Amino acid sequence: MSGLGVEMIKHVLVSKTAVRQILKKEGKRISLDAFPQIEMEARALLVKAAKRAGLSGRKTVMSQDI
Repeated sequence: MSGLGVEMIKHVLVSKTAVRQILKKEGKRISLDAFPQIEMEARALLVKAAKRAGLSGRKTVMSQDI
């Protein structure tokens, strides 16, 4: 599973615009320093899901892995 490590990937996974739109509907705003944490959480979720899929003998991550 090399390449899936939380600190190894530098791509943006979570759209700042989408996050802002969701929070705006809730009447909230977001500070810029929250985005790196959101990214880390999303990456950790994907890594965990990939491991669960692997433990089930699959290469495909499915909803039950998340």
